[in-house]
Amino acid sequence: MDWSCLRRLDLNHGAPKHLFSVLTGKVPKLRALHFGFWPNHSPDRTWECLDVSVIVKLLESIHGLQQLEATNMNMAEFQNILNDPVFAKLGRTLKMLRVSFTAAAAKGWTLDDVQSMTESCPGLQVLGLKIAMETDTTVPYTSTIWPVAAIEKLKCLTQLRELSLVLQLDENSTEFIVASDGNQHIIKPAAQDRTLSLIRNWRASQRGSELKKCVVRYQTILPFTEHAYTVTSSGTLDSPLELQTDVTGLPAVISLHPFY
Repeated sequence: MDWSCLRRLDLNHGAPKHLFSVLTGKVPKLRALHFGFWPNHSPDRTWECLDVSVIVKLLESIHGLQQLEATNMNMAEFQNILNDPVFAKLGRTLKMLRVSFTAAAAKGWTLDDVQSMTESCPGLQVLGLKIAMETDTTVPYTSTIWPVAAIEKLKCLTQLRELSLVLQLDENSTEFIVASDGNQHIIKPAAQDRTLSLIRNWRASQRGSELKKCVVRYQTILPFTEHAYTVTSSGTLDSPLELQTDVTGLPAVISLHPFY
């Protein structure tokens, strides 16, 4: 089969090792790739690929990839696939990057991961990632806080139009979590305020910023819950922001005043 004209390959949760081996070096016009993993995947399944070197070889053989989406990764897969050499290879042309992790399998991208990605992929316009909470070193007890340093690094992506973040909270994320009856409950006003401040500060610090949409998903594990906040703007610095919340599955839209 002639694969040379293939431009888009969407495998969803699939990562078929034999197909990836066949395609390596034979898809010069591929512009969009989406692959992933199933929970509890097995190396014996044809549709899985625990030998991640097969995926790395495919990525390194592609010239001009613009969109890359990887679904349901664990931390080892992430570190072995989306590493410095791969980013260095893809970074010149990549416009969209989305990476999702298996729930609770990983804290997310570290500050070093974010820095490597922003340096290699300066032209990103759409970015989705799970980002690790920051450790608060100013207190004598364990505390995880809003990832200030990593988000500052993301501001290097001056062409970014859409940003989606996932934050995994735990019992030490006291800014966002209150414990009751053995469960973790998200403090809604704190999550909402942080999401709004993210896009406000981003655009205020970058006149002419292209960022129009920001989504932050706050997740707890015990029990698993997710509060998603989406902020959109029509574009100008003095235009109103719109915040959409999705906590119970019934979104509510709130109009907000412009920021200055």
